[in-house]
Amino acid sequence: VYPDDNQETTQSTVRISPTVINNLGVRTAPVIQGAFAMPIETIGYVEPNENNISHIHTYANGWVKKLFVKAVGEEVKNGQIVLQLYSPTLVNAEEEYLIAIESKNQTLIKASYKKLQSLHISEQQIEQIKTTRQASHLINIYPHQNGVVTMLNVREGMYVTPETEMMSIVDLSNVWMMAQIFEDQANLVKTGEFAIARLTAF
Repeated sequence: VYPDDNQETTQSTVRISPTVINNLGVRTAPVIQGAFAMPIETIGYVEPNENNISHIHTYANGWVKKLFVKAVGEEVKNGQIVLQLYSPTLVNAEEEYLIAIESKNQTLIKASYKKLQSLHISEQQIEQIKTTRQASHLINIYPHQNGVVTMLNVREGMYVTPETEMMSIVDLSNVWMMAQIFEDQANLVKTGEFAIARLTAF
């Protein structure tokens, strides 16, 4: 506030020197009512939706006889055979199911059917066994979802156990973008707000 001999003392005014205004680049505008935006500019990383990741395991020891997915990055669909497994345990379970069918004992049929289900033999293959009355020596393994193979840990001829993670499949039709913000900015982010992402790839 600068004293001005010509300024009337009865007016409650604030005066700034024109030189200061010019040096600071001060601009004036009418007061308006509206939303006060606090944009956050930060880095984000595109990642798979963790709800859409599935892993393929066997439920019995065996050998990978045929592998239909050869490389990471291949697309697979639900219901597509990704590999065929030979397992004496699974073959024995199939034969028990056939013996139960021949005996026509409903209790045995139900128990042996449940055993096949617990070993994750597909319904298509169980129906095939029931129709042909023959045990299948190669068990078909199917993915649980559509997606892209992101990990392939087996090759034809390998011996696998239930602990072996044979394959990982990620559905990339829906992805997450993980944005990193500082702790003191966390209270500025609310559910339902939107963000604008700029990706160098697009």
